[in-house]
Amino acid sequence: STPPPTTSLGATPSSKPYYADFAPPTTISEPNTVEGIGRGKTAVVAGATGYIGRAVARECVSRGYNTIALVRDVDKASLDKLLDGTKLLQCDVTNAEEVLRLLSEVASGKHLARSYEQCGDCHDLPVDIVASCLAAKSGTEKSVYEIDYQASVNLLEAGSESSVNARHYLLLSAFCCRNPLLKLQQAKLKLEAKIAEQSGMT
Repeated sequence: STPPPTTSLGATPSSKPYYADFAPPTTISEPNTVEGIGRGKTAVVAGATGYIGRAVARECVSRGYNTIALVRDVDKASLDKLLDGTKLLQCDVTNAEEVLRLLSEVASGKHLARSYEQCGDCHDLPVDIVASCLAAKSGTEKSVYEIDYQASVNLLEAGSESSVNARHYLLLSAFCCRNPLLKLQQAKLKLEAKIAEQSGMT
């Protein structure tokens, strides 16, 4: 018989969510495996409570990164099992000074995810990835430019600072930005241009 269609994450349309059986690692994987590709490195995920952000955070944890999730409400986010294995940090991403302070603390090794807390020599975990999975709750011009553009710029600029020195910047964007009719699309396109202007991160 013909097998049922699958999604890109390997789940059939009628199956439970792809993350239903997710259990965060409690030990650090070997660096020469896919699961250990992030060993000894840090990934910072902003917008980690959103649909895509949760998937990105989960993937970073599963690959061995010291995964830091920037969230608006730590108490609420702590109830999300998909964020198990991350270090939750409360952050106002619209505040550039706060973003830089927290990312600098992360880069200094002050904040560690559970799998790294018992690591005796984990004081040097360079920031490998700063991921912006931010999205405004409404499509108004004010909220779109405050969150989808400016907050993501705050992360970009903080990651470029010498106190953070992040290697990669990951942006949740959209293919529809090629035809920017909506304010959201225009903000994303403007942000993509901002990213292209800098050379500190790939």
